[in-house]
Amino acid sequence: MALEDSEVALLPKQEFQQQLASDTTLSFLFISFVMNSLNEAEQRLLKLAYNSARSRVVEALLFLFRKYKAREGDTIPLSRENISTLAGISPESVSRNLGELRNEGLIEILHGAVKLCNLYKLEHLRAC
Repeated sequence: MALEDSEVALLPKQEFQQQLASDTTLSFLFISFVMNSLNEAEQRLLKLAYNSARSRVVEALLFLFRKYKAREGDTIPLSRENISTLAGISPESVSRNLGELRNEGLIEILHGAVKLCNLYKLEHLRAC
């Protein structure tokens, strides 16, 4: 599922490989992109394995806020199912944790969206 409007283009495998072979700058950028993606995936898996449900919800929210380049006071479209998938916990656990974060004044929950109210405290929860 795309988080924002996207365009998709298909490039035949052989054509892509030829382009990588002929353009060292493109090859370097592609390898760097793949390495960064693998590193991010590894970090997310470690957090899924060892962090509490609350920490995982906070981490998922911060990940999405960064992706949307959200600032305090911004609202981004989010469903508990999306957060559940990112956090690796049930939608019910997401709802409970979102409710706690709302009660603490860190976020506001709107229909199909979450408003960032206190980024500093949310970041601090991730570090704990």
